[in-house]
Amino acid sequence: MKTISAFLSLALGTLVGFLATHRALAGAPAGGAPQKQIDGLRTYSSLDRPEPGKEDVLPPGTIKFQGAGVVDVLKVYQSLSGRMLISSENLPTPAVTLENTHPLTRREALQLLDTALAQSGITMIPQGASIIKAVPLAQAPTESAPIPDLTPEQLPESLSYMTYVVELKGLKPNSILPVLMPFSKAPSSLVVHVDSDLLIIRDYSANVRRMLYILQRVERGHKARLSE
Repeated sequence: MKTISAFLSLALGTLVGFLATHRALAGAPAGGAPQKQIDGLRTYSSLDRPEPGKEDVLPPGTIKFQGAGVVDVLKVYQSLSGRMLISSENLPTPAVTLENTHPLTRREALQLLDTALAQSGITMIPQGASIIKAVPLAQAPTESAPIPDLTPEQLPESLSYMTYVVELKGLKPNSILPVLMPFSKAPSSLVVHVDSDLLIIRDYSANVRRMLYILQRVERGHKARLSE
């Protein structure tokens, strides 16, 4: 009886949290300049450019899961982003417990969900302006990850999957790979084009930020040695 009672309590808590999240999202304000428009409706991405003072703000507790299933979490992700969701059949099936304790913009809320899902092996990949795909991490390198129009300082500190192209300045791609590899987390995350001295990074945003910072410091040291 105790086992059944505990199970029902957990299931009820998950359902209440899921419904509360949907109610909060349904009543969220729709202000702010649109990032993308599909038939007049705004869609969102965790990699949208920040618009201080113009973004929707979701109050604490808008996102609230207690042992929720992946299907419920992805439904909330779809509601937040306004995008059509495509899920791979072989997704991991973790139980997710999560609550935002501070106000978040929709962009930040999607970053929070990106991070929570990535920790369970699920990678979210925006496709164009209308689709979001949920795939296992191992499948992510085969997808067309977005290339955000963001400076390194604007990249979110989240596990949002992306592609970033770097033109190396004075450094050869093969010489920088051993330095950056320890900071990469996604499979096949570093690709070089030797002839054009380009480095292509496909990884989570937080990891890309770290690699760009390390790269900047290495380039600075290289220039200092050349000037001696």
